[in-house]
Amino acid sequence: EVADIHPLSLACAWMCDALLEQLIHEIAQSCWASSGPPLPPAHAMHLEGLTAGERAAALPALRSLIALEADATERSASQTRMAINVGAFGPRQKQTQDVLFCTNCGAQVSAFRFAPHLERCMLGKGRASARAASHLLREG
Repeated sequence: EVADIHPLSLACAWMCDALLEQLIHEIAQSCWASSGPPLPPAHAMHLEGLTAGERAAALPALRSLIALEADATERSASQTRMAINVGAFGPRQKQTQDVLFCTNCGAQVSAFRFAPHLERCMLGKGRASARAASHLLREG
């Protein structure tokens, strides 16, 4: 268990793990620099049974084919995203906000803000009622 290990030993183990991970990463990068990144398994099976010379000749063509395949897939995905945003009946229309008129004070209020406005307006919880109350306290 980790709690039973001395903190210095634990720090040494973490340091070794970090160094080993960095070493593996550097080796992988140096291998990829000479031959390119590894092929996906579905594409690598097309090169099985070829000699080293045939493999070296076929590899650039296979990589360009993979790039074309990736571009086509990306185009298809972007068209699908656009079709989802547009919908079957054309682009979605932005909803206009309905404006209501307060029967108490006659103010134009958005439908989303009408209930809070009506509460303040009819029950006297707004700024005007607070000013009137403070005025009455000073005068009265």
